[in-house]
Amino acid sequence: MKSFKVAVVGIVTTLTLVNPGLILAQTAAVQPLPVASSTSTLSPAAKFPVLKSRAVKEINRRIGTLNALSTRLSTIAPPRLSADNKKILQDLVSADNTAMQALLVKVNADTTLDTLRVDVASITKDYRVYALVVPKIQLVIASDTLLTASDKMTDISSKLQARIAEAKTAGKDTTSLDALLLDMQKKVADAKVQGQSIQTKVMPLVPGDDAGNKIALQSAVNMLKTGRQDLEGAKKDGQQILTALKK
Repeated sequence: MKSFKVAVVGIVTTLTLVNPGLILAQTAAVQPLPVASSTSTLSPAAKFPVLKSRAVKEINRRIGTLNALSTRLSTIAPPRLSADNKKILQDLVSADNTAMQALLVKVNADTTLDTLRVDVASITKDYRVYALVVPKIQLVIASDTLLTASDKMTDISSKLQARIAEAKTAGKDTTSLDALLLDMQKKVADAKVQGQSIQTKVMPLVPGDDAGNKIALQSAVNMLKTGRQDLEGAKKDGQQILTALKK
């Protein structure tokens, strides 16, 4: 079954786009700007320009990240990322980018240290670009990728089921193949559950509950790992079925 090999290559390629282990590692929460520790020995007058410069740098860094996310989202087409999810994520990035731009204007206009400190705190407290937005987007893209690969594997299992039925009609003992197929189908079904659960878990997340969001994101990463393992196991089942059918 040449189409099976081609499809498996496609699925493996698709799954390499999803790396659960790096999603949170690469987007670890950026700590609030160390106002007190880094400027504690400075006078208020000296603190102000140092803090403002750092704040401008951090805001611009986030704007750059959001622009990169916007560009990335624009290049991802269905079925790797559904049209509905793409629109939701693009709106999220656009809204945060607008907010960051407004905050940049405000910081540049600040004239007192107390006001500046409040704006500095809001960079990480109110928007959570690195702690929430980036991993949320990565996980939604990864989950859609997982669901796409699951659909492809479902098509493959259907074709293998037809081949097994032909072998059975021809008088072959397909007991072991039936068991492998059932295991394959169960794994694919679970992969779909994991992909859908990821989106249910992360889509509603908003800044505010840092501890809860961190738990939810880690849970989603674990679901992604499980989904990948499911499809890798399903692929092995399919390969064993194909090899047996050839014999």
